This record gives sequence, C-alpha cells and structure tokens, in this order.
Amino acid sequence: MVDDARIEVCNDRPPRTGGLYVLYWMQQAQRATANQALNLAVGLANRHGLPVVVCFGLTDAFPEANARHYAFMLAGLRETATTLAGRGIQMVIRAGDPPAVAIELAAEAAIVVMDTGYLRLQRDWRQQVGAAVDCQALQVEADVVVPVRVASDHQEIAARTLRPKIHRQLSRFLVPEPDIDVRCPATGLTFDGLSPDRLMAWLAAAAVDLSVPVVRTLRPGTQGARETLTIFIRDKLPLYASKRSEPVLAIQSEMSPYLHFGQISPVEV
Repeated sequence: MVDDARIEVCNDRPPRTGGLYVLYWMQQAQRATANQALNLAVGLANRHGLPVVVCFGLTDAFPEANARHYAFMLAGLRETATTLAGRGIQMVIRAGDPPAVAIELAAEAAIVVMDTGYLRLQRDWRQQVGAAVDCQALQVEADVVVPVRVASDHQEIAARTLRPKIHRQLSRFLVPEPDIDVRCPATGLTFDGLSPDRLMAWLAAAAVDLSVPVVRTLRPGTQGARETLTIFIRDKLPLYASKRSEPVLAIQSEMSPYLHFGQISPVEV
C-alpha cells in the first residue's frame, strides 16, 4: 500500500456515486510500474469495483521544451501505454492543455488521482484540477524518495541542513513498490485520443522547437532506464566515487533524462 505521507487530499468532495472508473492523471510519473500514484489509483479502483483509466495531457507549449525533450518523452509514453494495456488499464493521450484534459475525463470518474509536480506551472495545474472536478481528488508524491513535507516543514537554507532530515526518513520510504493487480480490467470503455503509435506524427506537426536534434544514443522508457541503470551499477559505480569528475571517462549514470520524465522510480534506483 502507498504510505499515507505521500498522499494529499486536494479538495473536500467525496467519491462520485455512479462513477465509471478511477482516473489517474499521469503527468510527472510517466511509468506503468513502481508508481505510487498508479498504485493508489488501482487500490481505490479495486475497492470500488471499478477499472482504472490513465490520462495524459499533451501540450506543445511547455516552457523551454524542444524536439529532443518531446521525442524522448513520447517514446516513453508509447511504452507506458503498452505496459498499462497489459495490466488491464486503459491510457488516453489527448493533445491539449493538460489540466483541461484531466478535468474533461474526470466528468465520469469516481475519484481522480494525480502525481505531484514541483514547478510553479505544475503546481498551478494540479490546483486547477483539484478545484474544478466534482469528485474526490488526491495527489501522490511518486517522484521522490522522501516526501517533501515529511523531509522539512520550512524552506531550508542549504543542502547541509536538509540532507540529515532526509537521511533520518530513508528507512521508512526506501522500500520496494510492488505493483497492485487490477481486479476490474478497463474493457468496454472508449475514448477519443491520440494513438500511442502516432505520437511522433503529432510531434512532426506540433509547434515545437526543432533546432535541438533528437538524441539516438539512449533508449527512452522504463526498460531503457533499467538497462542504463544496470550498466551504471555493473560497470561504472565502482569507479564513480574517485573518478566522477573526469568527464572523458564517461562514468556518469546517464539517469537524468529518465528521472526527469518519471520513466523510472527514484526509489527503484
């Protein structure tokens, strides 16, 4: 089960009676496994005898994003959609303002679950959704090891003041995240949206900065993240403490893009 400290109630509304599904608005934690927000959605859906629908709002107006960012993210989302389908969970990807996409799909949801984002824009999006939906909305910290509000209740002046507080909480939160089995597969539900196989076509037509080329040396997605992590642990980690400042040795982990897009859990890493 998901630790209660990761969960925030975002409005004062109860679950909707007669809702057709539990909606997980995926935006930050873009993965189908080891995802606390998804686990909460599945657990609630099982309790209410409902399927789970995952939605993703795809905007081409994210600040400072370019074709390199989008191509990596979209390839990961395609893998995520496939993995979710194998678990009996339907993923709906729609082009549009992300909170508007979530609010629209929440109209028939019993409960809305969101993952947490920390940028001001991301916080604003989640506040919009929590205020607009007519059912219970919950937010889950799925992309950190120790939840922020548990680590500290005020602004820290330096890493040296925050680090000991995080370390004191590691034994509680640094635990495996087993995926919860889906009891009610999302069969018979139909939604308009972008086919996962057509996401690159969307990118070609989007108003995205194409001047920064796509990187071909990293395989996007959760499987690519796990392969990259395995290589780092096996081949690079033994030298990392003493040689990490020597860039020509290329012993960096290369995990940054995977963590940035939530394609792997930091707890798993």
